[in-house]
Amino acid sequence: MFVLPLLMIAIAGVVGYTVLHRRPHPATATATVPAPATAQTHPAPFWPSTVEGKVGVAAFALSFVPMMLVNVIQVPYLSIVIILAALVLTGVARFARHDRSISVLIAFAVCALAALASALFVMGEVFIGHD
Repeated sequence: MFVLPLLMIAIAGVVGYTVLHRRPHPATATATVPAPATAQTHPAPFWPSTVEGKVGVAAFALSFVPMMLVNVIQVPYLSIVIILAALVLTGVARFARHDRSISVLIAFAVCALAALASALFVMGEVFIGHD
């Protein structure tokens, strides 16, 4: 049980390192006939292009840190504040600033589900009570 949090921290470190030190892919030359201009689509990028999107995805990633660290003093309501901040920032990036990256959409959807689950839990504690 002690090794599992360390393994999660190591995996998060490797993922963070690869994200920060990614290299652009070299252009490949192919001899294909281009499609008509109406049929060409531009896929959405994976990484956010706006500041709100980058901070929102970082806040979403930061929300997993208290789950990985077992023996830390937990600050009450820290996770819900981070999830709500990530939800608002990714929502602003997606809908107000039109950031079409996939990571912003994924972070927005997961944060919306997490905020909904937290709200349902609190409503259950209020209406039903804690046994």
